[in-house]
Amino acid sequence: MKKFRLFELSIWIWLSFMLQGAQMQPAEPEQPLVAAMRTLKIQPETYVLHHGGRTKQPVQPQQLERWVYQLWNELGTGKVKKIVDRDGVKYTASDQRQSNIAIKFIVIHDRLEHSHVTPYVSLQLMGRGVPTQSFFEMKKRCTRLLQSYGIIADYHFSIRGRTMNVTTGLANHAQKVLTLLRAREVEGMRTDHTVSLSALSSMLPGGIETGGGMMNLQVAARMDSEARAVVLTIGTPIITIEY
Repeated sequence: MKKFRLFELSIWIWLSFMLQGAQMQPAEPEQPLVAAMRTLKIQPETYVLHHGGRTKQPVQPQQLERWVYQLWNELGTGKVKKIVDRDGVKYTASDQRQSNIAIKFIVIHDRLEHSHVTPYVSLQLMGRGVPTQSFFEMKKRCTRLLQSYGIIADYHFSIRGRTMNVTTGLANHAQKVLTLLRAREVEGMRTDHTVSLSALSSMLPGGIETGGGMMNLQVAARMDSEARAVVLTIGTPIITIEY
């Protein structure tokens, strides 16, 4: 029975890929994670796409503010907030795109003594439910824009949902995701209330090196403290939101 159930889940995720592939080409790394949730009947609630890292090309300090405003103006029409303290300068801005996508932009200049600086740049796309075609179009636009400023986008994607099925156990929920995504566990943490597994999936690109080895998938399951439900979060290569 267990083998049949795994076979059935594999068929469902294959069908999900086929259906999504007909709508979005080429396939994106986010799609297998969404398909896994659909197959396991996890109701998606929120998702976040995040790029964070220092620029490869240095910027002169006196030109940094103009650089920030120029980049943000090309991203959208939000108001940039500037915060200055003894640790450096932080620029933040956010904007709502359409009814379901928000964009957040952060630049941190924390090397005040340097004649040329490589600021830390963070860009987030956040939405509710599942990513739609407009999300993927926005992602492509951001990728091209970052590249025009000498920034190679290095994305982390996380999606969180919940299920009322609490009888199968947290570890089983997490393990089913690994099975669907053909992933091998690299590291894991298991308690009565939270399970977090790091793994390497042949269905996902890239990865990062950890103490246990290369990984490109993280799955977390926990009991909801306010309702009788399981909260499941999946991320590639790691989860970057609270789970």
